Amino acid sequence: MTKSKSLQMLPDNLEDQQLPTLPVHANIEHVAPNSCLQSALFGLIEKGTRKYVKQQKVASLNGIEIWYTGEQLDQSDLDVFLHAIHLTTDKKNIQPGNAVRFSMNGFLAATGKTVGGSGEKWLMGVIDRLAANMVYIEVPDSYTGKRQMYGGSLIHDFYYDYKTETYSLRLNGSLGALFERGWTSVQWEQRVSLSNNLSKWLHGFYNSMQTIFPMQVSKLLELSGSSCGRLSDFRRALRRSLDNLVEVGALKSWTIDNEDKIHIVRLQTKKVIEKTV
Repeated sequence: MTKSKSLQMLPDNLEDQQLPTLPVHANIEHVAPNSCLQSALFGLIEKGTRKYVKQQKVASLNGIEIWYTGEQLDQSDLDVFLHAIHLTTDKKNIQPGNAVRFSMNGFLAATGKTVGGSGEKWLMGVIDRLAANMVYIEVPDSYTGKRQMYGGSLIHDFYYDYKTETYSLRLNGSLGALFERGWTSVQWEQRVSLSNNLSKWLHGFYNSMQTIFPMQVSKLLELSGSSCGRLSDFRRALRRSLDNLVEVGALKSWTIDNEDKIHIVRLQTKKVIEKTV
């Protein structure tokens, strides 16, 4: 078994932890808070460049304000976070103490990762990052105009049961607050099939928007958290990723105009939930 900083042995009597209130659709499909899709919280990190940051302001859209402390997160981390949310809604997975039991191989297969030692090591590393962080998110309420704050880690704790040789985790019990201010259904098979992190970020970003307005390439670079040093390099990668979205059926078409703005045409109108859970 691969070692993990956050992994603990499952105690015989695990104290109850509140389950987060999640959208009713979450047991059927993967869902994501819009604040995670419309920001650089789960950004684009080149291999070997991941950093530890403290109270770093994260680029975001639509009045969302995010501060983050911990190892930087990327789209692979978001894959794990979203699948953990999905598993939490299935009552068959819930164990004493409200721990969510899962199969290592099943989790890896669901997120499109290699089953085996390397995949296990990867998943342990991701869970470490999701557990050993502090995220503050302020989201405006479109109904009242007030702002709501979420503060905490994304995964509360993580266990291994030697008796059954199974793993379990618990999300932060307050995560439901993020969904109260907007969430999006994720086309999971499309997402897992995408070839790179920029494609995944764009997939989530455009799916989370009720109406898509033309946006500067430079603004997308900022919002995605890309470490690309030159705008021309990012634009080249952006073209490839948008083509990838068209190939998997996530978009109908796209163009870049003379003002360097991206225009997107979706295949159908995407329903984004603004508040109801």
